[in-house]
Amino acid sequence: MEWSGVRLASAKELRGSVDSSYEALAGAGHKWAAARPAAESVLRNEIEYALAVAEAMEVLRLPERKQFVLESKDAALAALTEVATTCQKVFSYVEDRDLGRRTPYLATIAGVLQAAAEQANGSAIVIKAAS
Repeated sequence: MEWSGVRLASAKELRGSVDSSYEALAGAGHKWAAARPAAESVLRNEIEYALAVAEAMEVLRLPERKQFVLESKDAALAALTEVATTCQKVFSYVEDRDLGRRTPYLATIAGVLQAAAEQANGSAIVIKAAS
């Protein structure tokens, strides 16, 4: 897909990238104390990305902002499942024609989806390195 003269991944490709990032996070880490800050950060940020997309898509029921304090890897995986479900629900409404919509945070929905994927991938790397 091309938007404003720039080649962009389709909404489906971007959603797949975010899915892959969540899978990497779900499989990361045994040394929980070292991995915990990155996991808490990615969960907060992913909700913010979902909010940005929901607002741009004019979704009537916005995701709820949450602060995550994760005492164990099991708590992190439960929170990750909750956040992934919320984000994927919001992101699933995005079609290629929506990628250029303006958002309150980053310039476009395409930018938000790309940032969500990069954030989750980066945190997965940090979590795996700490494990």
